[in-house]
Amino acid sequence: MVARPPSSSAPASLRQPERAPDPLVGRVIADRYRVVAPLGRGGMGVVYRVEHLRIGKLMAMKLLSGELSRDRDVVRRFKREALAASRLTSVNTVQVWDFGHADGLTYLVMELVHGEDLGRVLRREGAMPWLRVAKIAAQVCNSLIEAHARGIVHRDLKPENLLLVRADLGETHLFVKRLHPRPTNFPDAALFSTWCAVTTSG
Repeated sequence: MVARPPSSSAPASLRQPERAPDPLVGRVIADRYRVVAPLGRGGMGVVYRVEHLRIGKLMAMKLLSGELSRDRDVVRRFKREALAASRLTSVNTVQVWDFGHADGLTYLVMELVHGEDLGRVLRREGAMPWLRVAKIAAQVCNSLIEAHARGIVHRDLKPENLLLVRADLGETHLFVKRLHPRPTNFPDAALFSTWCAVTTSG
């Protein structure tokens, strides 16, 4: 008797329910940003990968959730954070390019960054050599100098808010991304955060 291979399909009772497709994917916001895919979700909103239709560039867009987008106080503070971040022009700072409200959505558009947070790297690799730590720290300080000079104080500086990105610049370099602080009274740091970049070799 020939044994039958096990069925690849699980019983209906054990199957995980499929997540409904995101209604914003494929939608064009403010006549120029096409939503490509969600990147992350927080208690106050969602971050999406978007494409600027006029220049074909991929960017990151943060959207306030529907209810918060209708809260004038929340929108006002969100705009304040966006304006503060947009004034940071250091080469070590990821640029904030746009802020607005369209079709009932309040959004912030910024540079799209790919990388791994320092907290995850430390959990996987353990303690780093002192020289690598010194280079990373120097870059973070370089980013903070400009922010402090403009009156922006980080209130949540930690490894999870530092993003390491490798790029091919003739040799291996590390880009360290720093998250800006969330506004006072906002518990969700992920929504009100902006990446800042610094670079070091090795």
